[in-house]
Amino acid sequence: MKTICKADDCFGCLACLNTCPKDCISVSTDNNGFIRPIVDESKCIECNRCVRACPANHQVTLNSPKNVYAGQMLNKGAAMESTSGGLFQALAIYILSVGGVICAARQEPDNSLHHVMVHNEDELRQCLKSKYYQSSVGSCYREIKDLLRNDIKVLFCGTPCQVAGLLSFLGKQYDGLLTCDLVCHGTPSKEVVDKYIADKEKEYHSKLTGIQFRDKKHGWAAMTMTMTFKNGKSYSETAGNDDFYFGFFHGLYYRQSCYACPFAKSDRIGDITLGDFWGIEDTKTELDPSKGISLVLVNTEKGCDLLSKIKASISLESHTMEEAKKKNHNLNSPSRRNPNYDRFYALLDRHSLRQALFMSLPLRYIKFRLKHFLKK
Repeated sequence: MKTICKADDCFGCLACLNTCPKDCISVSTDNNGFIRPIVDESKCIECNRCVRACPANHQVTLNSPKNVYAGQMLNKGAAMESTSGGLFQALAIYILSVGGVICAARQEPDNSLHHVMVHNEDELRQCLKSKYYQSSVGSCYREIKDLLRNDIKVLFCGTPCQVAGLLSFLGKQYDGLLTCDLVCHGTPSKEVVDKYIADKEKEYHSKLTGIQFRDKKHGWAAMTMTMTFKNGKSYSETAGNDDFYFGFFHGLYYRQSCYACPFAKSDRIGDITLGDFWGIEDTKTELDPSKGISLVLVNTEKGCDLLSKIKASISLESHTMEEAKKKNHNLNSPSRRNPNYDRFYALLDRHSLRQALFMSLPLRYIKFRLKHFLKK
């Protein structure tokens, strides 16, 4: 089988798929449920464009942030639609207002996650809120290139490796392209999410009808998981009492490349970086925590210009990189791989998520469940 990059280095960004002139690369998933490119060697002409486009195969240029802000939308209703302070929504609405197009992740009814092209605010609402697993970009990079060649502005929002994949695929600068990368802990596989949903459907004796990974019903900082079911029942629990988040914060779920992520640092790949301003409570702020507070790193002149266009709809406070990094550890280093990672995924093939978590980290999981039981 043709090797595009080392398996453990693959980001799943699909720059290779988009650059292949013979369309001989397709999307598959590996044994752990992670996105992988597969080459049909019967069509391959050995041009190696896929190898050259892969951002894992070469040094990527990063930018030192020019400004660090805490921010949120002034419109509380709009801010509550988003996971943090609504800065992505504000940026996207501006781009749409000048005839541009947004490319962002949308959760489908079957809970698959895909990057799609967004042309209006109704479509934009389907792309708001955080989704804690990896999106497939499909052929979006090609669509973006066509739009840019026709002088249509594009705002691309994704994980840093997806931004790197797009830039590597394009191979040149386009004035109309604006990129927004996210402060990313790492990307779990959809297999983990599917197993988690299956556990809850069994517990609630009904099919899932909706899931929010970061509902604000108990406040922005509580990170509440909310699920609704066909029988009318619902589940709502903060991250500290939820099975999915237990494994997420113990480093069990991410793809191998996340644990050596070259983008987990203060220098950034996008024009603007967005995340949650964790630790804002330790600094002086006039912003309203109930609405959520975004961390905003402005990394390029294009990013500065874009942010200036939305100042009337947002509230910004200047902060320092030291404040931003204090509780956002992925601005310092990648997430740590749990020593029981391989054991967890081997167990997940044969067991439910809850069983795999228990058998991977028995003492920690018992303590976690006991704490939850006593709280109840």
